[in-house]
Amino acid sequence: MEALRHNIDAGQYKMDAHPAYPIRSGHRSWIRIFNLISLDVAIGSVASAIMFARLLGVTVLPYGYAALGLTVWIIYTADHLLDAYSIGGKAISTRHAFHQRHFALLLFLMLMSSCAVLLLITMIRRPVLESGLWLSAVVVLYLIIQRKLTPLKEFAVGIIYSAGVLLPSLSQASAALGPGLIWVIAIFTCTTFLNLILFSWFGMNEDKLQRQFSIALSLGFRRTRTLLIAIFVVQLILILGALISGADRISVGILLGMNAVLFLIFAFPGWFSTEERYRLAGDGVFLIPLISAFLA
Repeated sequence: MEALRHNIDAGQYKMDAHPAYPIRSGHRSWIRIFNLISLDVAIGSVASAIMFARLLGVTVLPYGYAALGLTVWIIYTADHLLDAYSIGGKAISTRHAFHQRHFALLLFLMLMSSCAVLLLITMIRRPVLESGLWLSAVVVLYLIIQRKLTPLKEFAVGIIYSAGVLLPSLSQASAALGPGLIWVIAIFTCTTFLNLILFSWFGMNEDKLQRQFSIALSLGFRRTRTLLIAIFVVQLILILGALISGADRISVGILLGMNAVLFLIFAFPGWFSTEERYRLAGDGVFLIPLISAFLA
């Protein structure tokens, strides 16, 4: 434990802000762009929705998955564009610099995607549509007041993301949720919190220089680290509770793997801060639920 603490402390000094680094050519550049424009997040939401559809035993139409993925991408892109615009000057972080350089193109793609979502919602089932409209109102409210939510922004985003992932399945569920499923939902929601708070912890120096707001800047480096450790402990308790309650072992195993990756990012901040590897790995964990699609 002492060695782990030393490694995390040492990593603090490697997490300093640096100018946005150039995106190299080759296949790695495509992976990086894939992450910068949040396509991995959008696909990850669909992967997670597939896992919950299997758990609840419901069928989600392809239109529903497409609408979910596009909606998640629109929300994340709108959030990043608002941040990039609010910075004013040249952004330090690679993500914000990318959104500043391609602001007009991303805004156009976001508007086209919004039109596609409007078309898709005419094809999805009525219960999903009605629930989606309620959630859309919450999303619009979030985008309006997001800069006033500090230090609750990460929790708000986590709840909205989790609600969007669960919406296609829960809106069609005919029976009450069993205790096992409730445990799994709690673990998944806490996983989104871990992801977002971990990102704010890694990016706190850049956020400070760019006058952005985050929970990490509100709490400071050490208190945020303590909060992350506390959530990891809570996750272990929830996972044990899920197994004892008879929750689906495949889903619990998937969530355990996701949290294991997040813990590795937390334990080795020096390595993962280089070229923002923490973002590639941290967002990539939400692709792990795709495993459930092959085990259904």
